Amino acid sequence: MFYAEWDKLLSLSHPDGAPNSAGNGSVLYNCLLPQAKTIVIETLRSVRETLSCDPEFTHVKAFNVFGFDLMVDADLVVKLIEVNSSPAVAETLLPKLADDLVSIQLETYFDSPTAEAGEAVSNNGWEVIFDPIDSEAKECDETATLP
Repeated sequence: MFYAEWDKLLSLSHPDGAPNSAGNGSVLYNCLLPQAKTIVIETLRSVRETLSCDPEFTHVKAFNVFGFDLMVDADLVVKLIEVNSSPAVAETLLPKLADDLVSIQLETYFDSPTAEAGEAVSNNGWEVIFDPIDSEAKECDETATLP
């Protein structure tokens, strides 16, 4: 299920919208995804010194892809289940993910502007939400939408 379908289902089960949104907010975009991003950012910050892609702690410029398994409880609170260092990626998402990973890496070696936390890298819907080089990475205002 992709974001658009999930958002539609959430709007049916929560017709008043996201909590604290005065009834006009998307539960997914205004409540769940911001919580998920915070969990991802704080988790990565907590292990920043052990990330093999952090140039401050290693001489190699590289990247990691992690899979975060999250759940949502009945009170719309997002909780971390586990983090996978070798995540399985849905077959339909893999080509777009690979394309964006290559774009991000190439942009670090050429003069094209790199995406900062919160910016979409391409039209594929993926975005950088944590950059270990920026130790003060901020939460993003804009949420990624997956195709």
